[in-house]
Amino acid sequence: MTRMVREVTGVATATATLDASGWRTKPAIVALLAGVEVPEALERLEGVT
Repeated sequence: MTRMVREVTGVATATATLDASGWRTKPAIVALLAGVEVPEALERLEGVT
């Protein structure tokens, strides 16, 4: 559970950072930057957004 929360938080942080920089990227790119495996991250992003 803790690991999942940390990974989701990492994705959210990366997304917020990119948005603050004016970047508009696909979730897969954000996931790669956050260091989370793309399939897992996409599933989690769908649940978060």
